[in-house]
Amino acid sequence: MIDTLPKSSRRALMETLATPAARFPPLDRLRIGCRPLISPLHAVLARIPAGGRLFDIGCGSGTLLHLALKHRDCTAAHGYDVSAHAVGNAHLLGEGNDRFRVEHRDPAAPLPDLSGYDAVTMIDVLHHLPRARQGEFLGRVAAALPPGARFIIADIDAARPLGRALNQIHDMVLSREWVHPRAAATTTAMLRDHGLEVAAPDHYRSLWYPHYLIVARRPAGGRS
Repeated sequence: MIDTLPKSSRRALMETLATPAARFPPLDRLRIGCRPLISPLHAVLARIPAGGRLFDIGCGSGTLLHLALKHRDCTAAHGYDVSAHAVGNAHLLGEGNDRFRVEHRDPAAPLPDLSGYDAVTMIDVLHHLPRARQGEFLGRVAAALPPGARFIIADIDAARPLGRALNQIHDMVLSREWVHPRAAATTTAMLRDHGLEVAAPDHYRSLWYPHYLIVARRPAGGRS
């Protein structure tokens, strides 16, 4: 599926973020307020069950969690990130909302308990992991996923070389990282290898960033 949702969907999310983002220093304000322009958060939100419990792996400054509370009325919006700075921003973004909870975790720490969540998201995280660790990490998420819950993953599509190269430049400048994107077909295969039911990927272009979006589920009665 090519992104045919009206551009106002992204604008609406930016409007939701405008007031809380104004509390941050300029660079953080830009990263938070413009996030819907560079990642298909509107499409991710559409796949989060309304009124459900959400856990976001690699939640950054909590942008998706904040939007899920506002636009999907989630009863819980929890997550973690390996960046202490991002988690500090998230605490400020979610201040005063008892449904919002974010923690800082070491990259080597075990995954948190995901039982009881209706959706688990991982947005623009996979390509930051070393290539040799990506399959193992997806396996850990798959094993922790509650039966019937949705695992929603969006990431840079390595099958689109120009967009992949431009994103590589972006991450070198802003994150000082050489990143490792995968093609949608490769990520799909890894998820299936770990016992998940995987829908066909959808594809989105956000400015020059090519994304795939995959929704996977652990079958009811599947292995734990």
